[in-house]
Amino acid sequence: MTSEPRVPILVLSCDWRSREAPEELLGRQERAQAAALPGPGRRREWVRSRLTGKAALRLVTGERGTQILTAPDGAPSPTGRGVTVSLSHTGSVAVCAAMPGCRPLGVDVEPVDPRNDVFLRRVMLPQEELAVPCGRPGLRSTACISCKEAAVKAFRRPSVRLRDYRLRRGAQGSVWVAVDGTDLPGLRVWRECSRGLLTAVCAPAGARPVYRRLSPRRVLDVLTAG
Repeated sequence: MTSEPRVPILVLSCDWRSREAPEELLGRQERAQAAALPGPGRRREWVRSRLTGKAALRLVTGERGTQILTAPDGAPSPTGRGVTVSLSHTGSVAVCAAMPGCRPLGVDVEPVDPRNDVFLRRVMLPQEELAVPCGRPGLRSTACISCKEAAVKAFRRPSVRLRDYRLRRGAQGSVWVAVDGTDLPGLRVWRECSRGLLTAVCAPAGARPVYRRLSPRRVLDVLTAG
C-alpha cells in the first residue's frame, strides 16, 4: 500500500520594512474594507497581510484577481473557491498560510520573548508544557501561546479563552490541539522558529507546511506577473 500524499500548506512570509505595501494592488472590495479600518497603523498592517496573502494564493492556485475579504467572524475569506487562507502579522512582518480545499487552517507569528513566560500559567495547564520542547528563554512559552493562537483561528473561535485549547504531545514529537467542551476533532500544530520569530500552523494531520520567505519586491512581482 502507498500512503496518501500530504496536502501542502504554503506558509509565506514577507518583511515589509523596506517598502510600502501599495494599496492599488488590492481589489475594489478589499480597498473598501481597508478604508473603513480605524487608524493608519491598522490599515498598513491589513494591506501588508492582504498583499502577502494574495501572493500566496497566486502561488498556490495560479489564479489572478482573488480578493481576501474579512468574513463576519473576522476571518480572512478569499473570493476564489477551493482554497483556505489564514493571516497573521507582527511588526513589519506579514505571514499567510494557504492550502487547497476547505479545511481548518490557522497561522500565528510571534517574536520570541522571555516575558511570555509570565503569562504561560494563565493560558495553559502544567502538563501542556510538556507538549513543546524547551529551549532558550521565552521559546517554549512563545511556542505554546502561538500554537494556541493558531488553533483559535483554525477552529474558528469556538472559545476566546486560550486556556480552552489544550495541547498534547503525539508520536515522534508531534503536537496536537483540541478544544475543551466540544466534540471537534483534534488538529495538528507545527512550529518553525527563524530570525527571532516563532510561526505556528494549525491544520488537519494530513497536511504539510512548506515555508517560503519573499522580499516585498518578489511579492509584488508575483502579484503583477502576467
